[in-house]
Amino acid sequence: MSAPTRFSELVGQDDAVQHLERLAAHGRLPHAMMFVGPESVGKFTAARLVAKGLLCQGTKARPLDACGVCPACVKVDGGNHADLHAVETEDRQIKIQSIREVEQALRLRPVEGELKLLVIDDAHRMNVQTQNALLKTLEEPPGQTHIILTTSRLRNILPTVVSRCQRVAFRALPAEAVVQTLIQARGLDRAQAHLLASLAGGSVGRALLLEADDIFALRDAVADLDRALEPRSAQGALVAMSKAASLVEDRAVFAEAIQLLQVWLQDQMRLAADPDLEVANVDRRPQLQALAEHRGLQAVLGRLRAVNETRRQLEMPYNFNPQLLAEQLCLDLAGHGRVEISNREY
Repeated sequence: MSAPTRFSELVGQDDAVQHLERLAAHGRLPHAMMFVGPESVGKFTAARLVAKGLLCQGTKARPLDACGVCPACVKVDGGNHADLHAVETEDRQIKIQSIREVEQALRLRPVEGELKLLVIDDAHRMNVQTQNALLKTLEEPPGQTHIILTTSRLRNILPTVVSRCQRVAFRALPAEAVVQTLIQARGLDRAQAHLLASLAGGSVGRALLLEADDIFALRDAVADLDRALEPRSAQGALVAMSKAASLVEDRAVFAEAIQLLQVWLQDQMRLAADPDLEVANVDRRPQLQALAEHRGLQAVLGRLRAVNETRRQLEMPYNFNPQLLAEQLCLDLAGHGRVEISNREY
C-alpha cells in the first residue's frame, strides 16, 4: 500500500474524509480542528494532506484534493512551504517555545497565498502551560488560519483546548488493510501478518514497526508473567516483586509489554464471554481458552482493569517511576490490592 498523495486516497478513514469534504465543499471548514484516534492510523498524514489541499493553487477534482503539480503542492511535498507550519517532536513534551514561535509566524501575512496552516502532531505532548499558551490562538486564529491538532490521548488534552476545536474521529484501520500492507511492505506470510496486525490494534504505523521475532518473544514473556501471577499464591508477593523487576529491566520495552499484556487479557475477556469470538493471539488460542475458563469473566476483567490503569499512568504527560508501577501492577495481579503511588518522575 503506497502512501496517499491526495486526501481522498486515505485508506480506512471514509467517515472522516467524507465529513471534512462536506464541510470544505460548503465553505464551513473550521479554523481549529482536532483529529482524534488511535496511534498511527493516518491522523498526521490526513492533516498534512488537508493543508496541501487548502494551499493548492491548481485545479482540484475534489474539495480537499491537491493537484500535486502546482508550485504550492511541490513546496508542501518538499517540506518548505512558507505558509505551512508543523510542530512535531520525538521528545516526551512539545516545548512551549515551539508553540510561541509558530504563533508569532501565524500573526504575519501569508507569504505565498491567502491561507496559513498550523499542524501540531501528538498535541497531548504539550504540558498544561504549553496548552494554555495556545488557547488564545485557537480561539481567535489570526487572519485566514487553519489549525489542526492530532492526538491519540484525548484525556491528556485540557477541556478548554478541546472545546475550541471541532473533533474529527479517526478509526482503527480494518485488519485486512493492515494485513495487506504488511504482506506487501515486508513480505510476511499471511499468518504472521494477521497476528502482527491484530497486536497492532488497527495501527498500520505500529504494525510496520513491529519485528515479528521480537514481538512474539515479548508476548510469550508477558503470557508467562500473567500465568505466574495467580491470586492467593502462598508466595504471591515474592513472585510479584521478582516479576516486576524483570518487567522493567529494559525501560524502553516496558510500555510495549504493558500493551501486549492488555491485548492478552482482552483475548481472555472475549473467550470468557463467548468461546467462539476471534482473538488477536490466534496462535495461543488453546492457552487463552484454558485461562478464560479457569478464571471466569469477572476475574479477567479485574486483571484487565489493573493493566488499563498502569497504561493510563504511563500515558500521562508526566511519568510515574516505572519500577513502582511495575511492582504495583504485579502485586495487583497476584491479588495483593493497590497502594498509593506518590513517587513521580517529571
